[in-house]
Amino acid sequence: KEYHHRFGGNWDVSSPSGEVSTWYNKTYGLRNRVAHGGYLPSWSEATSALDAATEMLGYCTALVERSRKRYTQLQKYFSPS
Repeated sequence: KEYHHRFGGNWDVSSPSGEVSTWYNKTYGLRNRVAHGGYLPSWSEATSALDAATEMLGYCTALVERSRKRYTQLQKYFSPS
């Protein structure tokens, strides 16, 4: 609930498209099925989940970059060392 207020962007997991809803459906949802239901994902599902997580990281990085003056310490986390 705080991300949109602090960084902007679309954080609605029920939206039909976007990095956050894709991550939620493909990564978070799959993780819950595996962790809580013993589900064994296919290679394709696992790859799709990793791709969605990578896209989510890029989305978050871009939002942090836009807010770099406000969150200087957080910017260091996303910068390569």
